Amino acid sequence: MAMGGSSGPPPGASPPAPPGAASGGPNLTSYANSLSKSMTIQEMRELHRRATADAEAKRTELRLVLASRYRELVGSSDEVLHMQARAKELDDLVRALPGLAERLARCAERIPAAGADGQDVADDFVTEEKKSGSDSDTEADQVDNAARRSLASLPRRIHRCLDRSDVHGAATGLIELFHLIASRTNAYPLATALSGGSAGSSELKNPLLESQMKMIYLHVQTLPDRTVRLSRRLLHRAAGSHPSGSAAGAAMTASALSALDLLDPNRSQMSEDQRAVRLLDLYYESKARLIRGLLERLGRTEDGAGGGEGGAVAAGTSGASTAAATSDEAADDILGRIVHILQYDILLHPYQIFVLKRFRPPTEDGAASREEQQEEQAVMLTMPQFDPAALRTKASNFLASHLPLIRNKAKAVLMNIAGTTAARLGNIRQSLYDKTDGAECRRALDGNGLCGWDEAVNCIVDFRTVSS
Repeated sequence: MAMGGSSGPPPGASPPAPPGAASGGPNLTSYANSLSKSMTIQEMRELHRRATADAEAKRTELRLVLASRYRELVGSSDEVLHMQARAKELDDLVRALPGLAERLARCAERIPAAGADGQDVADDFVTEEKKSGSDSDTEADQVDNAARRSLASLPRRIHRCLDRSDVHGAATGLIELFHLIASRTNAYPLATALSGGSAGSSELKNPLLESQMKMIYLHVQTLPDRTVRLSRRLLHRAAGSHPSGSAAGAAMTASALSALDLLDPNRSQMSEDQRAVRLLDLYYESKARLIRGLLERLGRTEDGAGGGEGGAVAAGTSGASTAAATSDEAADDILGRIVHILQYDILLHPYQIFVLKRFRPPTEDGAASREEQQEEQAVMLTMPQFDPAALRTKASNFLASHLPLIRNKAKAVLMNIAGTTAARLGNIRQSLYDKTDGAECRRALDGNGLCGWDEAVNCIVDFRTVSS
């Protein structure tokens, strides 16, 4: 029952606090009296309970916000310190550029100018230099000139390789360039780490070579990261669906794996078995990411098919049929791509690259072209020796973990399609059969020119692991 008059706010709501109530002034008593007159005891208890719960919720929210912000603050501080170090390094390099340019200009002034016909117009100067220098000095000059020519040509070769996505060529060019730099100076840790060899002396006797070397290093020091990122992107593609064919896709995969191995700063500290395990992990992790992305898209097509069916009432039968047909085509395409990845990227290409160490099939006359053979040998020589048992375990565990996901998702999509018309379900089933056990599919798998499909499957699949 009410303790006062009937005038006031509705039940369950507290009247507005009078001015000065928050600061504990004389109006606080009148505010309490107002509450006692306008609300029942039960309503006041409910009001107190809500206020207490809201206060506790705000305290919890504040603690969570502070905790999350603290982690972000710690991470940001580490990034700020890293940025500060990089900024200082960049500032030092930029400050050194004018001095390097002046040294380069002074050295260039000492070199006699060439005539219009390309011949040296200062033969007397060259003759005097040769006479005054010893045989060892002349030989050292020849070595320095060869190093300068390599320093000038290698960056162009690396950029041309990156422009055509030849990551193996870019990686070998970077290793050659860094080996040249590290053999003469230990002033560049990245060059020393990637070259894998012993560093040279800390000082260079040829100032022109020193200036050129530093400027070239400043130009190419970001290219290893760029090459690694491009290699990872190539691994995340479906090599079996390469526009130029399955063999080109296998070559792309082998080139990416070789580049990732060559540009690993810890490569010289790792054994051959450790390098092989690392490459296998990188390869199958990239394919797992690729399949998960396709499964997510397949789930979206399933949701889209359901939405199209629900919208049939508003849009009409023809609109719903068009949406369902589009969704069916997308589901058929995604399922076909997943099957293609399992056939080529998970089974066939790993057997060719990791076991046979071949990816270029012979031509019609029975032998691959000389250039293709050299490319294949160059890539495979940089790769470690892979253990077939380790590959078998990796591939079998991959299939054992992903085949149930693919089967469940495909089953859900097919059941969703079966709820519309049986004809569309029959078309998708026939399409999947053609892509797995069809005669054309088997001819493509067995006709790769390097191995048979059954040979590859029997070598790298443990059927007990997959079926368990």
